Amino acid sequence: MQTIEAHQGDLVRIRVLSDRPDEIHLHGYDLEQVVAPGKPAVFRFEAEFEGIFELEAHEVDAQIAELVVEP
Repeated sequence: MQTIEAHQGDLVRIRVLSDRPDEIHLHGYDLEQVVAPGKPAVFRFEAEFEGIFELEAHEVDAQIAELVVEP
């Protein structure tokens, strides 16, 4: 599992690759993207909220990363 670090106000870009179709969800920011072989899920957003947020693959029901946003 990866840890992605950012500060409030940063522009965050997260790219997720997968060898199977899945839906990737960033909790707390309520962002979802579909990922598939050859089609990465790409999240681009401003880090508005401070805290630790789980990035989860729904189909396999697994946390794949966490986003840590500091002031």
